[in-house]
Amino acid sequence: MAAQTQAATLAEPFTLKPGELARIASEQAQVRFDRVVADSRCPRDVQCVTAGQATVRLRVTLRGENERTLDMQTTPGGEQTTMGSYLLKLADLVPLPTAGAAVKSADYRATFVLTTTASR
Repeated sequence: MAAQTQAATLAEPFTLKPGELARIASEQAQVRFDRVVADSRCPRDVQCVTAGQATVRLRVTLRGENERTLDMQTTPGGEQTTMGSYLLKLADLVPLPTAGAAVKSADYRATFVLTTTASR
Protein backbone atom coordinates (compact mmCIF):
# COMPACT_ATOMS: atom_id res chain seq x y z
CA MET A 1 0.00 0.00 0.00
CA ALA A 2 1.40 3.42 -0.97
CA ALA A 3 2.04 5.97 1.73
CA GLN A 4 -0.23 8.99 2.00
CA THR A 5 1.56 12.03 0.61
CA GLN A 6 1.13 15.68 1.43
CA ALA A 7 2.69 18.81 -0.03
CA ALA A 8 4.90 20.80 2.32
CA THR A 9 6.74 24.10 2.09
CA LEU A 10 10.36 24.86 2.92
CA ALA A 11 10.72 26.53 6.35
CA GLU A 12 7.07 25.81 7.26
CA PRO A 13 6.08 23.16 9.84
CA PHE A 14 4.39 20.02 8.53
CA THR A 15 2.77 17.24 10.58
CA LEU A 16 2.79 13.58 9.61
CA LYS A 17 1.17 10.38 10.86
CA PRO A 18 3.26 7.20 10.89
CA GLY A 19 3.71 6.03 7.30
CA GLU A 20 2.95 9.45 5.79
CA LEU A 21 5.24 11.27 3.39
CA ALA A 22 5.73 15.01 2.89
CA ARG A 23 7.12 16.37 -0.38
CA ILE A 24 8.81 19.75 -0.56
CA ALA A 25 8.72 20.17 -4.34
CA SER A 26 10.87 23.33 -4.47
CA GLU A 27 13.76 21.36 -2.94
CA GLN A 28 13.09 17.95 -4.54
CA ALA A 29 12.91 16.68 -0.96
CA GLN A 30 10.75 14.19 0.86
CA VAL A 31 10.40 13.22 4.50
CA ARG A 32 8.60 10.02 5.57
CA PHE A 33 7.66 9.47 9.24
CA ASP A 34 8.14 5.72 9.65
CA ARG A 35 7.37 5.18 13.32
CA VAL A 36 8.11 5.93 16.94
CA VAL A 37 10.91 3.59 17.98
CA ALA A 38 10.76 4.34 21.72
CA ASP A 39 8.73 6.61 23.98
CA SER A 40 9.78 7.16 27.59
CA ARG A 41 8.32 10.67 27.92
CA CYS A 42 6.68 11.59 31.18
CA PRO A 43 2.93 10.83 31.06
CA ARG A 44 0.81 13.97 30.93
CA ASP A 45 -1.07 13.05 34.13
CA VAL A 46 2.08 12.39 36.21
CA GLN A 47 4.68 14.72 37.73
CA CYS A 48 8.16 13.47 36.77
CA VAL A 49 11.67 14.50 37.73
CA THR A 50 12.75 14.38 34.07
CA ALA A 51 10.75 14.86 30.88
CA GLY A 52 11.99 11.66 29.24
CA GLN A 53 12.20 11.39 25.48
CA ALA A 54 10.88 9.65 22.42
CA THR A 55 12.77 8.48 19.34
CA VAL A 56 11.22 8.92 15.91
CA ARG A 57 12.44 7.03 12.82
CA LEU A 58 12.15 8.79 9.49
CA ARG A 59 13.43 8.50 5.94
CA VAL A 60 14.69 11.54 4.09
CA THR A 61 15.56 12.12 0.43
CA LEU A 62 17.10 15.43 -0.65
CA ARG A 63 17.70 16.59 -4.23
CA GLY A 64 17.56 13.08 -5.69
CA GLU A 65 20.19 11.65 -3.33
CA ASN A 66 19.81 8.18 -1.86
CA GLU A 67 17.23 7.88 0.89
CA ARG A 68 18.63 8.16 4.42
CA THR A 69 17.12 6.62 7.53
CA LEU A 70 17.40 8.84 10.61
CA ASP A 71 16.43 8.50 14.25
CA MET A 72 15.61 11.82 15.93
CA GLN A 73 14.76 12.39 19.58
CA THR A 74 12.35 14.74 21.22
CA THR A 75 14.23 17.43 23.11
CA PRO A 76 13.21 20.78 24.57
CA GLY A 77 13.24 23.09 21.57
CA GLY A 78 13.32 20.16 19.12
CA GLU A 79 16.26 18.06 17.86
CA GLN A 80 17.89 19.28 14.66
CA THR A 81 20.16 17.51 12.20
CA THR A 82 22.15 18.97 9.32
CA MET A 83 22.17 17.20 5.96
CA GLY A 84 24.29 19.03 3.40
CA SER A 85 22.75 22.47 2.97
CA TYR A 86 19.58 21.55 4.87
CA LEU A 87 18.53 21.53 8.51
CA LEU A 88 15.73 19.18 9.60
CA LYS A 89 14.06 19.78 12.95
CA LEU A 90 11.74 17.46 14.89
CA ALA A 91 9.58 20.21 16.36
CA ASP A 92 6.95 18.17 18.20
CA LEU A 93 5.56 14.69 18.86
CA VAL A 94 2.04 14.20 20.19
CA PRO A 95 0.23 12.84 22.09
CA LEU A 96 2.04 12.43 25.37
CA PRO A 97 1.45 9.06 27.01
CA THR A 98 -0.89 8.75 29.98
CA ALA A 99 -0.11 6.77 33.14
CA GLY A 100 -0.63 3.06 32.56
CA ALA A 101 -1.47 3.40 28.84
CA ALA A 102 0.93 3.38 25.92
CA VAL A 103 0.14 5.54 22.89
CA LYS A 104 -1.10 3.49 19.93
CA SER A 105 1.32 3.71 17.02
CA ALA A 106 -1.31 5.09 14.63
CA ASP A 107 -2.17 7.92 17.06
CA TYR A 108 1.25 9.60 16.93
CA ARG A 109 1.74 12.86 15.01
CA ALA A 110 5.22 14.27 14.40
CA THR A 111 5.85 17.85 13.30
CA PHE A 112 8.98 18.66 11.30
CA VAL A 113 10.52 21.76 9.71
CA LEU A 114 13.00 21.63 6.81
CA THR A 115 15.09 24.76 6.23
CA THR A 116 18.23 25.63 4.33
CA THR A 117 21.50 26.56 5.99
CA ALA A 118 23.18 29.89 5.28
CA SER A 119 25.95 28.26 3.22
CA ARG A 120 23.62 26.95 0.54
